[in-house]
Amino acid sequence: MKNRIVFYSLILVPLGLLIYFSESLGAIWFSILLIIYGGVYRPLIDGLRLKAVSSISTWKTFIPFWELKYFRQIYLS
Repeated sequence: MKNRIVFYSLILVPLGLLIYFSESLGAIWFSILLIIYGGVYRPLIDGLRLKAVSSISTWKTFIPFWELKYFRQIYLS
């Protein structure tokens, strides 16, 4: 996942779909899917990006705020 366009589309498309369907899903399902997006999906995508750009382990992105240490490598490189 070295291509930045693919990385940002993997981040923004599911979030955009979640927001688009938020009214039809209901508050409970929206909350559950938002927690899954923020707690599982985003750290996994960030970890895969970090692994592709450098040799740092993927599991570290599941620790809250750990990816801020590698912000430049994940989002700007």
